[in-house]
Amino acid sequence: MNSNENIIDSASFINDELMSICNQVETSHSEKSQFANILKSTSGYINIVEHINYLKNQTVIDPLTGLYNRRFFDEKLSNEIDRIKRNEDPFSLILSDIDNFKKVNDTYGHLEGDNVLKILAKILKECIRSIDIAARYGGEEFVIILPNADNTKGQAVANRILQRVRSTYFSDVVGKNITASLGLATYYYNDKYTSLEIVKRADDAMYQAKHSGKDRLVYPPEDERLKMLEVTQEEKMSLFS
Repeated sequence: MNSNENIIDSASFINDELMSICNQVETSHSEKSQFANILKSTSGYINIVEHINYLKNQTVIDPLTGLYNRRFFDEKLSNEIDRIKRNEDPFSLILSDIDNFKKVNDTYGHLEGDNVLKILAKILKECIRSIDIAARYGGEEFVIILPNADNTKGQAVANRILQRVRSTYFSDVVGKNITASLGLATYYYNDKYTSLEIVKRADDAMYQAKHSGKDRLVYPPEDERLKMLEVTQEEKMSLFS
């Protein structure tokens, strides 16, 4: 429980206690007025703290999907890299892109496209643990941080997501015609990658999945982790046409 939650719980407890005193103890009119003022200020304090929490959520939550936003992801990824230097547990990163999403928008409209994004976000939430971080990276791209997860565990989560997307009925308009391409990268304690470099590894793997036919997961084999297929910018652009 964080400090704000402690403050709210403490203020609520005080509020309840004072109300109980007012109801049970015979007090003078002036004492009751004092209690009322305290209750009023306590409730106001709770409202202020709750409003602060609401505003904080607006800065880290993507309004369309309800997932964390890019800003929050960048911060958590940096924290995860710092953490691995202390306890040496690996973490995995999954980058996911909806296949042929431009065609969905062009054919069915942006409202239907937004619905696909919302459902995909729900799938991601249901496929990960409470300690994992799922965020909207940009457009139709999503990213997931999997703490304490090696390559094998990362594969299990990614394949679970692929299967769920394939089997999901998105709407009467789109049906089950939605797939995704996923790239997986794992960061080990002896790696020296920056945040941008580990994201690029997952991004390159995801584009390999696109290049290889879409609707699949690609990741560097454990014995060839630095051997990645180079995809040109022109090839990347053609995959979304």
